[in-house]
Amino acid sequence: MLTLVNAPAQRPRNDGRTDDNRVILHVDLDSFFVSVERVLDPSLSQRPVIVGGSPESRGVVTSASREARAEGVHAGMPSAVAKRLCPDAIFLPGRGRLYGRASQAAMKILREFCDDLERASIDEAYLDVTDRIAGTDDTAFDVAIAIQRALQDRLGLPCSIGIGGNKFIAKVACGRAKPVGILEVWSGYEDAFVAPLPVEDLPGIGPVLAQQLHLFGLRTAGELARVKPELLEANFGTGGRGLLAKARGRGSDQLCLDETPKSLGHENTFSRDVRDSGELVASIFDLAQGVARRAARHRLLGRTITLKLRTADFRTVTRARTIADPTDDASQVANIACFLLREAWDGESPVRLVGVSLSRLADEPVQQPLFPGGVTEDDERVDAQSGDGRGIWHSLLPPALSRSGLRGSGRWALLPGGAVRTGSTELQGR
Repeated sequence: MLTLVNAPAQRPRNDGRTDDNRVILHVDLDSFFVSVERVLDPSLSQRPVIVGGSPESRGVVTSASREARAEGVHAGMPSAVAKRLCPDAIFLPGRGRLYGRASQAAMKILREFCDDLERASIDEAYLDVTDRIAGTDDTAFDVAIAIQRALQDRLGLPCSIGIGGNKFIAKVACGRAKPVGILEVWSGYEDAFVAPLPVEDLPGIGPVLAQQLHLFGLRTAGELARVKPELLEANFGTGGRGLLAKARGRGSDQLCLDETPKSLGHENTFSRDVRDSGELVASIFDLAQGVARRAARHRLLGRTITLKLRTADFRTVTRARTIADPTDDASQVANIACFLLREAWDGESPVRLVGVSLSRLADEPVQQPLFPGGVTEDDERVDAQSGDGRGIWHSLLPPALSRSGLRGSGRWALLPGGAVRTGSTELQGR
């Protein structure tokens, strides 16, 4: 279903933007992990679905369908609690590589609609469509509708889209447009749009900060916007002016086009609380191996190693150490993380989760192919992703639809029953 909010027919072609204004879209793939699972198994549609750890293994929810969220389930919630709130929910363990391939396919489609794209996460992106609509009769809203239809028709993935003059407004608008909606905030109306929103609805203001603002009697963005900057700085430090900017709908319109990951990390939630130091150390070494493999795959080195612990009472402790020479060596990462364990853990508190991450990343020297003219790993990866998403989903097709069994070519998506649609034509396996 396509939901339109603030339809463009209600606004003039000139909405007050000047040549200096940018037009930013924030695209969020709705319930992304669940949506991908539904593409592969249409029987999951309109049923409460939760992707995450098992309720019996102390896991947490990573994604929940609209039907599950209606029962109070949300991401980050312990799966056991989600099971109590929504006993009829279907729990799926999650498939990271699958979601990564689906994300790559979605980003490939988004790039067709803009010159500049910032990938904010696996299921979110900012698009600058200023030049795309300049000198045309198209509006940003027209582009958003086309994006929604392309993602739905070609990949079966629903999304919500926010439109604004900066990234902050576009993101807030996207959140208000969910699910499967489009919301545009016209230029000059940013402060009026943000003013009635609760402060906890503003990106970057978490529960703790929101509670602090409530103690000062500041419950809406409009109330926060009227506070003098010096008072906010006196109580919230250098972040005070940032709070004021959010409350007034201000933000950056510059996209970060570098897709190099900011950090690489792995976490392990134990099936039971752990007090044994040997078990924690063993887990840290396993996590360091995973981090090192990802760093090697991305050809990155990092200088900061971070250890994360979460105790049984859900208290989270982090410790970090920065080294002079960047590394992707698993042993070095593990040894530093174990050193940090001595600082972060009292040796007695039961531990629920441990995590290791590598940040302050930089590219490593490019290694030349071993054999001249040989196919590199990157070449194979690009080939697998070519064809408007065909390589992304091909390995997920039923056996009856092998590559040799497809007639024709073009953009396509999985359909119930295993059919492949390309344009108006449906292709069946041989």
